[in-house]
Parts: sequence; structure tokens; C-alpha cells
Amino acid sequence: MQPVNDAPGCLFCRIAASEVPATIVRSSDRLVAFRDVNPQAPTHVLVMPRAHHPDVDALAKADPETLAELVRAAAEIAVEEQLDAFRQRAVPEPGGVLREAPQLTNDARLEVPTTAICTGYTSDEYKAAVKEGYAWLGGCAELRNVTWVDLPTSHWPMWSRPEELARIIGDVANADAP
Repeated sequence: MQPVNDAPGCLFCRIAASEVPATIVRSSDRLVAFRDVNPQAPTHVLVMPRAHHPDVDALAKADPETLAELVRAAAEIAVEEQLDAFRQRAVPEPGGVLREAPQLTNDARLEVPTTAICTGYTSDEYKAAVKEGYAWLGGCAELRNVTWVDLPTSHWPMWSRPEELARIIGDVANADAP
């Protein structure tokens, strides 16, 4: 269970290699989960791959099986630790947003530049739904400064296409910069 330690100065690689002590919650050939020494919540467990990856996108490209094991382990640890709120905070569900009309009441927000990143439908389909008055897009018709961006992933792009999403957000921000 020795990690691929291609970043010898990395604290997390050293923890995975048992060079730095940690309170291990779960361990396998692919991952190690341990309690944070400086917890930011009553239960704060870090779940990481044994092999060093600079970010989740790199891990997803290099070893999707390990990423899947990390997600499964995190969910199982949350159940074991009786973290009822874990699923709501760590695994977002868009269903509530799509079923319930948001209450947008501050008139100042109408002038704020808004970027709508369209993933499940095209921007033209969203615009048509806004014109038809669909409740799940409540308030969008009132916005005065909307940039519509198509990113057809049909789900949460921060997991499936984070580099492209970051580029799009950066491009929009740069276009609106003074």
C-alpha cells in the first residue's frame, strides 16, 4: 500500500506513505482517509488518493477508478460518521432548484451582471422558457444584464469539464472588467 510519491515534499504524500502521523479512518491500495489535525467542523475527514495528483481534474483524467473509489469512500465515511448534512453540502442536487421558484426580491440585483451557464438546455431554450414564464426560472425575465453561455454537459460542469468552465467564467469576467 505504498503511494506513488512523485511529490516528495507534499505533506499529503507523506501522510499516505505513513511518514507523517495521522488518525487514519480508512485505507486501501488507492486511497487514505484521515482526520484533519486542524478541523474546521466537528467531523473533518480528508479523503485522498495515495498517488499524487495536482487536482481533481488531473485525477479524473489519469485514474477515474480511483476518483470513483474516493467518492464512494467519502459517502460511506459520512454514513459511518453519521453526517446527515454531508449529502446536502458535498453532493449537490439541482432538483430542488429546478422544482422551486427562487424568491428574488432585491431590486439592486437587476443591474448586476449575471452569467447564466446553460448546461441542460441551450441558451435559446432557456431564453424561450423565461419568455414563457416558467416558474423554475422565476426572476430571470427581470434581469437587465445577462450573458448566456452554452456549455452542453447535461449535468454539473465543475465535475465533468472544470477547465472549460473556468475558461468560460474567466472570459466573461474579462469581458466585463473595467
